[in-house]
Amino acid sequence: RCHKPVGYINLNNNDTGVVRDTEPPLAGSRFPESFARAIYRAAEPARPAPADSARPIAWLLGPGKDGSPFLTIPAHKVLTPASEAERAETMSQIRDRVVLIGIDLTQIDSFRTPMTLLTDRKMRGVVVHAQTVAQMLDGRALDNLDSRQALYFLAGLAAVGVVLSWLLWRRSNFLSLGVAAAVLVA
Repeated sequence: RCHKPVGYINLNNNDTGVVRDTEPPLAGSRFPESFARAIYRAAEPARPAPADSARPIAWLLGPGKDGSPFLTIPAHKVLTPASEAERAETMSQIRDRVVLIGIDLTQIDSFRTPMTLLTDRKMRGVVVHAQTVAQMLDGRALDNLDSRQALYFLAGLAAVGVVLSWLLWRRSNFLSLGVAAAVLVA
């Protein structure tokens, strides 16, 4: 045993098969804290950790829309570097950073995420966990509208549509209709 805190895997692979949200702990589980929260608490012991709850993951996009904004270093560069210079470079890249170690199993540890639409590929489990840890460390949140907020939003959108149609109803100018449609879409 390593005598370090462990946590449950808090990915909600919902009925669509797409990981969009984190999961709260199961009632009575021997793991009351998620893996991401345990990592957060180790990285930021002075700051209170966000509660484990069901919430959308606020995805980060990598450079070139590759789906991974995180540095990836092959294990051999850490375990058996080719030279002392390579060891020093690798250590400087990971010094004072949160490091997650994972494996690249394409058939087992790959998940469809909302990012799959951009990258056209599944995301490795360790990258999904890195996304949730980064979200906690950055203090980012992505919230869905509740039913009351959605009702207000749709009522406001309908009101804008009524006002625009009233202002432009006599005009047969295609440009005016195009601008009205663009305003509604925006």
